[in-house]
Amino acid sequence: MESVYPPGPKNVPADFTKPSMRYRWKVIFVLGSLLLTLALYLALIAVSAWGFYQLLTLPWPPRFHIGVLFVRTLGMFCAGLLFLYLFKGLFKRQSAERDGLVEITGQDQPDVFAFVR
Repeated sequence: MESVYPPGPKNVPADFTKPSMRYRWKVIFVLGSLLLTLALYLALIAVSAWGFYQLLTLPWPPRFHIGVLFVRTLGMFCAGLLFLYLFKGLFKRQSAERDGLVEITGQDQPDVFAFVR
């Protein structure tokens, strides 16, 4: 093993790899930003569904107005389309290509397996 990998450095402080408080705050900020983004995304889905429902259940005016019908239908179409577009994004998956992957075994690469062990 020593012939393949050089020896580690000498005199390394014990807390060399300990994360600093500044790093921890940055991690908390990133996680908070991700949670805030998810909350905003879910809120947009809820608002678009609520808007579609409100336009669908809104009472019709006593007289038939073509303008009201057009605006209401356009609003329902836009709210429904926005809801479907955002909702679809929750279940979207990317397929990983496995063409370039190569399986290695302990017989083929004993040094790698010894290093991992």
